[in-house]
Amino acid sequence: MSIKNTLDWYSSLDDDVTYKVESNKNGFAVLLNTLMMEQGVSKSVLAHKLEKSAPYVTKVLRGDANLTIKSMTELLDVLDCKLHINGCHKDRDARWVTLVTGGRQTAVINKEDQKCASAWARQGVRDEAA
Repeated sequence: MSIKNTLDWYSSLDDDVTYKVESNKNGFAVLLNTLMMEQGVSKSVLAHKLEKSAPYVTKVLRGDANLTIKSMTELLDVLDCKLHINGCHKDRDARWVTLVTGGRQTAVINKEDQKCASAWARQGVRDEAA
């Protein structure tokens, strides 16, 4: 395959729904694995909490499971986490600002996020979830 053909193929992935689905499944698997590591939860413990088999958890963590919103919610719920679904126009990139809150103070993770959070706050966006 020539370099041009390879680049054309790579560019075509932006419009490939199957690729997008697999990318989202893998992203969720990475998120779940990160949360498990942060909390020290093993695959077997997660399976026990879910009342599912260990192979099911392995399948999810490989990105092989065809997850529903219900199953993603259940997976996150046993880790005391919530599912957030976001989207934006496909011609734009979204940068989600991660804020860590404690009491009355809000800390932004890094300077780049702080710039985003400041712009966000200036636009009058308020957290409706609280």
